[in-house]
Amino acid sequence: MKPKRRMPLLPILAAAAAALTSLRAQTVRPNEAGLASVWKLHIAESNDHARVASACEEFRKASPSDPLAWVADGIGAWRWLKAGDTSTATTVFERMAAAPQTDPIGKTAAVMAKRWLTRLDREKVRFALKLMYRKNIEFPPSLEDLRMLPQQFQPPYTDRWGQKWSYRLVEFKHLKGIRGQKYELISASLGASSDLETALAVPYASRIPLKPSRVIGGGAVSEAIEFATTDGTNEKKVLNVGSEADGIRFPYRGASLLVLSDGDHWLVILSGK
Repeated sequence: MKPKRRMPLLPILAAAAAALTSLRAQTVRPNEAGLASVWKLHIAESNDHARVASACEEFRKASPSDPLAWVADGIGAWRWLKAGDTSTATTVFERMAAAPQTDPIGKTAAVMAKRWLTRLDREKVRFALKLMYRKNIEFPPSLEDLRMLPQQFQPPYTDRWGQKWSYRLVEFKHLKGIRGQKYELISASLGASSDLETALAVPYASRIPLKPSRVIGGGAVSEAIEFATTDGTNEKKVLNVGSEADGIRFPYRGASLLVLSDGDHWLVILSGK
């Protein structure tokens, strides 16, 4: 009689540990009180970017598996950009870009990260174009000409969705016939909002003029929320968690707060607000 073949113990233990970790991640209770504190600090501190960004990082460290940590990441990365620390901002956005696509808040965080990372990548292309201009006293007719630059100056040739940049030389409005002195560079995914400086000048969450007015439906968590506009247009928008209307996403509804996003910013609406 042949002896029974034993299964290796280490792979079984590793699989069990992975399953346990996954289960714990799925059952993490969102720290809504902690995010509310971060949000209150964010809207109260208009210029102390480092303080707010550090508070966001502390939230991430204290609750690494909390889905609301993506919200703190987005606020913190934006604050680092405002402070001029593009390196730290990029690190946080890269983390967000890798957010699990298993829930609405992770999907929204990844889109937000790609938008800002695309703008940061566009700055690298602009720098490469500046190098070419210094050499030739004109901008190149095609981005392919940038491949002649040394490797350390090679920029990304696509945005974060893998689409090639839209680049073309343009003339000055009042100086016709002069070419190679001005260009247009945009991401097909972002269009007119491709520029980093312009995007950073937009007041945080100012393009999300909504407040909840009533609940529509039964008592389920997935029931719809009717939002009223706060910009004087007196419009109504009905959103379910995971849905989108006019560029505004509704990725999270909790016991004490709601989270909306316009793609670049989060809006945390606290209970009773």
